[in-house]
Amino acid sequence: MTMNYNLTLKNFTFISLTLVLILVLAACSSEETNSQGEADASEEEIYNIKVATALDLTNKQMAGFPIFKEIIEETSDGRIQIEHVGGPEAIPGFNQGEAVSNGTVDMSWVFSSYYAESVPEALVSNFTELSYEEEIERGSFEYLSELHENAMNVKVLGRGAQGKYSIFLNDEVNSTEDFAGLKIRGTATYAPLLQGLGADAISMEGGEIYTALERGMIDGFAWANYSVTDLGVQELVNYQVVPDFNTNDLLILMNANTMENLPEDLQELVREAAIQSYYEMAEGVEKVIEEEHASLKETGTEFIELEDSEKFQTIALEQSWEWLNTRINSDISELEKYFRK
Repeated sequence: MTMNYNLTLKNFTFISLTLVLILVLAACSSEETNSQGEADASEEEIYNIKVATALDLTNKQMAGFPIFKEIIEETSDGRIQIEHVGGPEAIPGFNQGEAVSNGTVDMSWVFSSYYAESVPEALVSNFTELSYEEEIERGSFEYLSELHENAMNVKVLGRGAQGKYSIFLNDEVNSTEDFAGLKIRGTATYAPLLQGLGADAISMEGGEIYTALERGMIDGFAWANYSVTDLGVQELVNYQVVPDFNTNDLLILMNANTMENLPEDLQELVREAAIQSYYEMAEGVEKVIEEEHASLKETGTEFIELEDSEKFQTIALEQSWEWLNTRINSDISELEKYFRK
């Protein structure tokens, strides 16, 4: 009897140890499964990015945005979803910098002149002497982004559109002297040139230009050298001044907290998509300009080349840098290092 009892006890002990070992292994396996499941869930988390644009998406200057959206959603395998909350009808263009800053939206495609009161250095994007390739090589936008982050808690991802600017007028001009006393719509982007020409710069958003022309409140307006027909003002424009000047200042702003909450791989994806969308958009700009010039000519717009066109361009550049130096909070030499030749 004693032998059988000992044998039974040994069997019971063996079985107990085996059960304990199985339970321990099961617990470890469960922890690993939960850990892996949490990692998988993290990788599959969907990030919704709310974006406002300073102009309607029908405007040709916004042609890069749909490209950006497509690149982001495809290359992220749907982990980032871009939601366009609207253009200036949703959030006025002049308020979009603040909207990104306070997190009302996560991103905006907006002109630097629309929020320059917060970061006056942003206006350098208009007055650059460099190509976008040169700016990227120099780290120009990393520097500009740092200034934005310190002032507004936003990052600058890069440029949103290619192009230059033109002046459109009701009355004919032939030289820089003929601009004196004219009332011309122009934000901070154009103010240095217009003041240098002796004209009055009247600040207003693009959507207000048609009514201002119709009511005779302005004699003309400064705008990008394309997308004028998107404003619907071609019937009201008699002359486009040649040459073009400076550089389109449409920038892509992103709330710094929103960016930093993204995994590192998605942060890099967003930065790369911003650059790629610019170049894809830029490929079609020259054709757009040709088509628009043809359309303007059909409606009676004449193209006037100024007698002193070199003087005009010199004023546009040099006056702009002098004007900027009186308004920024940082050292102008730093901006020159990143944006001048």
